[in-house]
Order: sequence, then structure tokens, then C-alpha cells
Amino acid sequence: MAGVSLPTTWRYTECDPRLVAYEPKSPGSGSLTMRQVVVPTDGGSRVELVVDCELPGAFLSELLDRVYVERRNEREAQNSLEKLKDLLEGRPLD
Repeated sequence: MAGVSLPTTWRYTECDPRLVAYEPKSPGSGSLTMRQVVVPTDGGSRVELVVDCELPGAFLSELLDRVYVERRNEREAQNSLEKLKDLLEGRPLD
């Protein structure tokens, strides 16, 4: 997160054909949960991604979340969703 690589183990907390939720376990005291929900649409489907992130330290958490982390996570989420779409449509990954 935020350009820092941490050894992380992901644990699934929910999983069914239209929903997957997971959370990481890594060094540090912050928390993160992610949920991906497949929503039917006309002619296909859409994946909605919900990320709940709390960094350690209340003031620092709020400042970083608003200024940097939220934007970076949005870019990373968009990239992941585009790769998921490519995989599901049978296109090779970059």
C-alpha cells in the first residue's frame, strides 16, 4: 500500500458465485477489507469493489486517506478490475 511492499496473507471472509470478500493479515496496526460483488446488467455484468481501509493513528489516517491513499487505491482497483475483465473475456494479460 502507498508504494510499500509488505508480506501479506489474504483470507477470504465470504465467497459465493456473485460475491467475494477478503482481508489481509500483515505487519502493522491498520485494517483493510475488500468486497467484490458481481451485479447483473443489461447484456452482461458489472463488478463493484468496496474497500474499507483504516490506517493507524486517527489524524494521520484521515489525512493520508483523503490526500493520497484513496486515490492510489482507486487507481489500483481500476487496474485490477480491467485485468479481471480481460481474463473473463479471454484476452491475454499484459
